[in-house]
Amino acid sequence: GPKYFPSELLSNRGGHFFTCERIRETIFRNYKDEISYSCEVEVVSFKESFLSIFTRIEANIIVSRSTQKPIVIGKGGQKLKQVATKAREKLEEFLQRKVFLTLLVKVDEDWRSKDDALVKYGYKDSDM
Repeated sequence: GPKYFPSELLSNRGGHFFTCERIRETIFRNYKDEISYSCEVEVVSFKESFLSIFTRIEANIIVSRSTQKPIVIGKGGQKLKQVATKAREKLEEFLQRKVFLTLLVKVDEDWRSKDDALVKYGYKDSDM
């Protein structure tokens, strides 16, 4: 078939998308089904340092109920720290550089049933 992108281009998606996917994958592997399917990841900041020595990433893990937030964080923040460490390792492998990753957990009540949230998180087009 015809080529739609240059051969060297792996995807038409940017770094934010792949960052979210790496973090989301780590969430899926570390939490039970209810939490995994109720979470969304939102990159707040993605900054490469001078000379691309490292990348500083800030992201939010969005949950749909306030009762899920303490589950994601875990006792003393241990579960969130574990997820952040594993996600950072995946991102360093993918980006081929050192990554400083900050993850916060935020609640967006019932985000999966709100059109504006579905648009914001990329699940629905704004003109639908």
